[in-house]
Amino acid sequence: MSDNADIWLWLVMVMKPNNPRLHKILADCGYNAAKAGVVIRDGRDPSLTSGEISRAKAVRLGTVREFASFCEKAGVKIVSFESENYPSLLKKIKDPPAVLFVLGNERGLNGSPILTVVGTRNASDYGKKAADYLVKPLAKAGTVIVSGMASGTDRAAHLACIEAGGRTLAFPGCGALETHPAESDDLKKRIIESGGAVISELLPDAKATTWYFKRRDAIMSGISHGTLVIEAGEKSGSLVTADCAKNQGRELFAVPPHDITSESYAGNAFLIRSGAVSACGASDIAEILKKKNIGAGFVEMLEKPVISVKSEEKSAEIPAKEAHAAKNSVNIPDDLSETEKTIVKALGEGPETTESLMEKCGLDYGTAIEAVISLEMSGLISRRNDGVYFLG
Repeated sequence: MSDNADIWLWLVMVMKPNNPRLHKILADCGYNAAKAGVVIRDGRDPSLTSGEISRAKAVRLGTVREFASFCEKAGVKIVSFESENYPSLLKKIKDPPAVLFVLGNERGLNGSPILTVVGTRNASDYGKKAADYLVKPLAKAGTVIVSGMASGTDRAAHLACIEAGGRTLAFPGCGALETHPAESDDLKKRIIESGGAVISELLPDAKATTWYFKRRDAIMSGISHGTLVIEAGEKSGSLVTADCAKNQGRELFAVPPHDITSESYAGNAFLIRSGAVSACGASDIAEILKKKNIGAGFVEMLEKPVISVKSEEKSAEIPAKEAHAAKNSVNIPDDLSETEKTIVKALGEGPETTESLMEKCGLDYGTAIEAVISLEMSGLISRRNDGVYFLG
């Protein structure tokens, strides 16, 4: 490690991670680790506790280097605030972590579109499908997916990214060498083996504590260009992450409820009413990021080539695949639900929007959305960037 890295590590060993007094001293010193170290070592700040002053005297350079050696042997990289690998977006949040401990690949935390994906641990089938449906095309196009390595939505998001060949980052509520929850140990291994990383500001062997999760949520939203809420009830912890994203000036997306009476999607409905972008497809997210000039090149990977097709009623820009599908008879699989069969039959007559499908098929919004997502995931229908669905 460099001398400055030694100082950053000394700061968190003496003051402990996520210490408001450390954040204040660093801010007062312009995030100059050496200056902050002198202030703490000499006890110049009146807010310092007796325990912190004692540790400042007890923690020597040798102790720091012993701890650094322990981290290196365990495969944990130490990424300080001054490191070139430190996420640039994270530097912009209130009280950014002084040090990140990274188990896995510490590179690539800058330069790519980054999306945080959150939701309930008790994810519904619709929620899991939505996570898979939205994450996979984004991950294939180069978006880094961030989540919390918990069960349910987090797990679905991480796995969808890995299966798509993308890179995913996990921010658990514990140290990088710990595993929380315990049953996510297999997921942790897959994340690291696929080129991703497990990241925490806590010391590597720190256990999970309930008080830390709100801080963890702020870091997850802070490292990302946007946050996507898959499934959240009225009092879901995912709304904390969404609130952090909003306060940090980041983009906020939410999956529309499949049932407007569902309590498990009350949080999503609230977010959409409050201005979050309704994410019905990966392109909804990609287009917003493109407008912000975030990963402008990767958006085109989600787009389909188009040809001009004229009908008796109008001339429209329709993808070649769509035009072909509209001209052929419809083969409706027997294993579809009655709603899905109705939608496939309607699309056999020509492309439709969600709203026109609702009117044509006599469906409510939640039923229509659930059916078209299921059909798109099965490959029977596709969706254009402008929200129009077609067969194939």
